[in-house]
Amino acid sequence: GCFDPETSRAEVSLAGSVELGGNRRPVLGIIDRLAVFEDRVVVMDYKTGGRTPATAEDVPTVYQRQMALYCEVLNTIYPNCRVEAWLIWTGGAAPVILTLDEELLSRSLETLAPG
Repeated sequence: GCFDPETSRAEVSLAGSVELGGNRRPVLGIIDRLAVFEDRVVVMDYKTGGRTPATAEDVPTVYQRQMALYCEVLNTIYPNCRVEAWLIWTGGAAPVILTLDEELLSRSLETLAPG
């Protein structure tokens, strides 16, 4: 599964670039957990503070953009896999996992394009 040591790693460095509005933008980060399967890749980021959003649409824009950039870079690294973005809030009684869908991630990227 996504937390199995044979398919996933913690604290994965990510470096790449994405094209936004005709300009290349560098992307550097540390992925909290990355799981790689034959047909999909799951990028996970843990959030510990603040209010846990009720839905993916309620996730703060900065986190939506972060995950959108990570997914764009991972799409180039793993072109034959579906890339999933999970935000995991750990500050409550039980962890809450929110999956950011492709439409939300695409809209988030659009907000980063110059112009």
